[in-house]
Amino acid sequence: RNLMLCFFETLDQGLRSGDIVDAAFDTTTYQDGLTYADRVVFGLMFFLVVGVILFDIVTGIIIDTFSALREEKGETMSYLRDNSFISGIAYTDYEEIDPRLSFKELQEVDQNKWNYVFFIAHLEAKPESEYNGAESKIWKQIEMGDATWMPQGSSYQMQSILNQQAAESAGEADAIGDLQKDVAALRTMLQHLTEKLTAPAAP
Repeated sequence: RNLMLCFFETLDQGLRSGDIVDAAFDTTTYQDGLTYADRVVFGLMFFLVVGVILFDIVTGIIIDTFSALREEKGETMSYLRDNSFISGIAYTDYEEIDPRLSFKELQEVDQNKWNYVFFIAHLEAKPESEYNGAESKIWKQIEMGDATWMPQGSSYQMQSILNQQAAESAGEADAIGDLQKDVAALRTMLQHLTEKLTAPAAP
């Protein structure tokens, strides 16, 4: 009948189109008076609360959850890329010890994770009566959930090089000690010679 009623009718029908309230509401027109006005207000409020606010809240929760999962997965992948899966040795710390140490070799050869998986499968398939001493001890630790039988922050090559470096340092320290003793002996000899040379001649 007028522009305002046309606007409200278009707004009501347009916002509720496809909503669950669209099929639930009875058809009303402006001729129903306050019933029509109440229905329009309720439809608009339902659209704003459920269709906009709650939808945005649910969407935000879903997006935040997936973002957190993606970030957690990224951190896990970054840790596994930069640290040994078995011993937890950091890539930078490992190769700084000695140029001969290779983190790639550590991951793929020295501490290949699948070798440990195959070893555990071997223990599961092998009768316990046929275990040797080391296998019996390791199997008991596995049953208790104790992972201390695996290398922690170390590797065989790393220990060998550290022991070699320690032996070389000890040898250098011994050589320096011997040199200091020789220098002290030479000083003593020079002091004696100086005393003899400066002593007054006998009459």
